[in-house]
Amino acid sequence: MKLEAQLSATGKRIHQDTLDITKLRLNHLDSRRKRCRINWQDVYMITELNNKNYRTAIFFRTEKITGYELTTKTLLQKLTVEYTTNNDYTREELAHFIGEKEYIPCPFGKLGFIALKATHRSKNVTWISAEHIDHIQPTRNNDATDVFFKSIDSPVRIPTTSYFLEKRLRTIKNIHWLLNILRTENDDRYRQIKQGFKTFVFINRLKKVADQFGIIITEEEKIAACKQELGFYYKPSLGYDTLLQVSREFDLDQD
Repeated sequence: MKLEAQLSATGKRIHQDTLDITKLRLNHLDSRRKRCRINWQDVYMITELNNKNYRTAIFFRTEKITGYELTTKTLLQKLTVEYTTNNDYTREELAHFIGEKEYIPCPFGKLGFIALKATHRSKNVTWISAEHIDHIQPTRNNDATDVFFKSIDSPVRIPTTSYFLEKRLRTIKNIHWLLNILRTENDDRYRQIKQGFKTFVFINRLKKVADQFGIIITEEEKIAACKQELGFYYKPSLGYDTLLQVSREFDLDQD
């Protein structure tokens, strides 16, 4: 699809061969909607618009880039609710287990949306679908990155370094791989990883409830609760170490 064809005459003049999202405005778009049912498989990016009526630009693979009334934050909340039944675990739990504490991605089924840094005080960050990225290329000064999407003829420029974006892409890849391991049945290679992860999740959920009521739980009590509820206790750090040893497809950043 030609990216230029998705823009208004003003948008074509401003962006020309590369669409720079820092310069994107509502009058650059040819399509606007107040309501629509979003097919997330067709979305390759959402980014904030500086407009009080149309808050987000949604980049579709098979439709024109569309101005939409909801914020990117609200849209991701809706995505999470819509696809949450696909996983038994939250995206935070999956990311925290592999050591990621910020810019938590959204991994649902084949979907994998990664978050960029906010460019100002707004919490409505840009989200990009990792599966639709063909390749990336840093700009000459390496202060921005050109993202080339599959089946899109020209790049989208985003205000972040290629290092930052590559790290986000590794994170979503690793979370998808972790999910594949968790869903793999009858494979003893992954037993320690699964038990370590389930122990990690159970203890963190238990601690969260205890904190709400001001209850302090000892390590011995955590271990006993795990054994009673799960039937085992496996030290989460050992599960993580096993993950590093057996999962060659992992590309965990250990800096």
